[in-house]
Amino acid sequence: MNDTDYKNYRAEQILSQCGLNQDSINSIKSTSVVTHNGSQHVIHNSQSHLFDKKDVNTVDMSNANELLAVHQQQFSRFKQYADTRIMRLESQMSQVMEQLKTATDIIQTLRSNSQAANNRAQLEQNNAPRDPVKEAIDRNRVAPADVCIEKMFYFGNT
Repeated sequence: MNDTDYKNYRAEQILSQCGLNQDSINSIKSTSVVTHNGSQHVIHNSQSHLFDKKDVNTVDMSNANELLAVHQQQFSRFKQYADTRIMRLESQMSQVMEQLKTATDIIQTLRSNSQAANNRAQLEQNNAPRDPVKEAIDRNRVAPADVCIEKMFYFGNT
């Protein structure tokens, strides 16, 4: 195994560790870089006949390995950035979930307290001491507070 084969093998291993499957790696292998109208294009080898042979500059494998290494580094940086962002979002989401749980607990406690206060108020109304002066004592629903003794025993001149 010569140096170029080893570099190709190593590049394939790195790409597979980055999540690319064998079909994707084979697709990368079957491409070439051509210069057309002053700009470089990556095309599939089966389409290289579309360009004039004088304009086509295929890149040798060492240059392709360098490009592959550059792309691998870019992918690694992107993956690291995406992983960091995902971890930060997960952390923020867990904080929000904790806050929601705390808010739900507080709401449940407030509901429970208000229900207990309502129940207590109803019990106090039902068990309140009755004032016999204001409570009706006859069938006409007349309470002692409604009757003035002065009106019963009036000894006036008129």
